[in-house]
Amino acid sequence: MSWTRKEIKERAKEFLREYYWEAFFTALIIGLIAGGFNFKVNLDRNRYDMFSNFSLLFLLVSIFIVNVLQVGLAKFFIEGEKGNVNISNIFFFFKSENYFNIVKIMFLMNLYIFLWSLLLIIPGIIKSYEYAFIPYLLAENPDMDIKEVFKKSKEMTNNQKGNMFVLDLSFIGWYFLGALIIIGAVFVAPYHEATRAQLYFELKEWMQE
Repeated sequence: MSWTRKEIKERAKEFLREYYWEAFFTALIIGLIAGGFNFKVNLDRNRYDMFSNFSLLFLLVSIFIVNVLQVGLAKFFIEGEKGNVNISNIFFFFKSENYFNIVKIMFLMNLYIFLWSLLLIIPGIIKSYEYAFIPYLLAENPDMDIKEVFKKSKEMTNNQKGNMFVLDLSFIGWYFLGALIIIGAVFVAPYHEATRAQLYFELKEWMQE
């Protein structure tokens, strides 16, 4: 199977031409929740040691809120591809009966990436790409079990991780330009997220053939 960066990014641009601001606000909300809380914890660390209760609280927020929002972001793009664009989709799984299944699998995904990173950074990067589509798979199938979702993401990214890495590298220039205007990177995030979603749709279609 083969795909080109130009093709995938053009599909993302096509989506954003119609729904850019919806995508922008979904990414902004998640960024504010995750980044804002992290900033608060870092301020408190100036007054407490690194093993303070605030560090534990940040971990719990990441596990039970931020990770679930990541799956919600995937759902936003999946539903958006069907024409059902709704910012509230990022909160969908907080009221789902599969909430704890999502929490469990996303926690394990991040734990595995962390543990692989301890072997040196490259194995961690490889695993992060191998698990890249787990949020999307959970967004479509929130009741998938651990073994199935990890296997499916691995199959979808087989022989694709290098190309995915290069695709991500193609956004460095955009983020650099965004950094020059301080908050400009916030406007790049929807483009990056939409591109990852389009790649998921492409690889999913190939897997079904």
